[in-house]
Amino acid sequence: MIKFVLLALLLIALPLSAQNADPAIIVVGNPTLDRFSRENLTYARNVWDLAVFDGLLFIGSGNSSNRPPAGNAGPVDVWTYDATTDTFSIEFEVLPEEQIDRFIVRDDELIITGHDPAGDFRDGAIYVRQMGSAAWATRRVFERVTHVYDLVEYDGRLFAAVGVANFEGGAAVQMSADGGETWQHLVVRPDPDRVETVGRVYEFFTIGADLYASVSPRTLGSTNLSRTTSLYRYANAEFIPVSDLDLLGTGEMPLGRVARALIFGEQTVYVAAEFDNDHQWSPRRLMSASPDLTFTTHDVPGVPYDLLLHEDALLALTWDARARRVHVVATCDLIDWRAVTAFDAPTFARSFAVYNGDLYFGMGGNPVFAPLLFNTMVDQPPAETGEIWRIDGAAEGLHLGC
Repeated sequence: MIKFVLLALLLIALPLSAQNADPAIIVVGNPTLDRFSRENLTYARNVWDLAVFDGLLFIGSGNSSNRPPAGNAGPVDVWTYDATTDTFSIEFEVLPEEQIDRFIVRDDELIITGHDPAGDFRDGAIYVRQMGSAAWATRRVFERVTHVYDLVEYDGRLFAAVGVANFEGGAAVQMSADGGETWQHLVVRPDPDRVETVGRVYEFFTIGADLYASVSPRTLGSTNLSRTTSLYRYANAEFIPVSDLDLLGTGEMPLGRVARALIFGEQTVYVAAEFDNDHQWSPRRLMSASPDLTFTTHDVPGVPYDLLLHEDALLALTWDARARRVHVVATCDLIDWRAVTAFDAPTFARSFAVYNGDLYFGMGGNPVFAPLLFNTMVDQPPAETGEIWRIDGAAEGLHLGC
């Protein structure tokens, strides 16, 4: 997902091995603590995404998984942070969704896709805020669609990645040729000769001129992941399976998720991830794909959680679990990576943003399971889950020279 940042970012030209004193960390606050104050709801405070829009920092939270901890944690609130007044505010109270997984900036609109409806709603929705207005419009446009994961414009059309349940004759991609006024179903089948369609499409991304979809290989009516590809390409008004690309860097048929995909120059950069906790994902490696379908794994500290673009630089947020350190690294060319900052932390940062000249981090957290005890949860996520951390001035005094 591309994050457009409005402020100039200058990055330190240091190799990844360079060691400096840790920066001063300011804990700005934990805005969702009131709603998710009980210990068994800590997981729902995960900051799934941060977005800068209309002079504010927007904060995602919640949990759409049916399983504990904090299963089906909605409804949620749309929280913002205003750096000029140093205050958190609820801009949309009681959003009827279990989780705000991502914010999409499209032209002068900020969009939240309806990750998992809370309550009795069963028609998929998107929520739209215009630049200059704090009002949110609810567009419940997808009939009998439970989840809406992504929204992208391609070739003059809008494509929505959705999740369906027992939707006879439907599919997990909706397409609109009239700006979202009307939608049609596109076929997404594990195999051209099979009748059933896949149940979920999580994310769209382009490689070169082609549109791809990252798909759950679970078919309708099945609770198990089948040994079929999770990569599909759009062609001739349908999404067709692609099984011969090493999209996830495993040397095998792609069985996993693409997350945080964005375009950097001519390359598509993304997090190669595994399915985790129902709708969620767990990062494995940072990868890029060229238009000629050459795939490259990039050596960064730990595993990547988030990516953002700023002017000519690409920034990656990573977590080294062994060293318990959060890293931000940057590159001009996907060859040389430089250290921007790094610091010790009790848990990983799931998302980050450049806002008002500072670096902001949305802290995440996972529960601790005992695999030998039939995946019994033995501890909740860290108490720091949901905190917003800041490094003052980090975006003003750094230089990379792209």
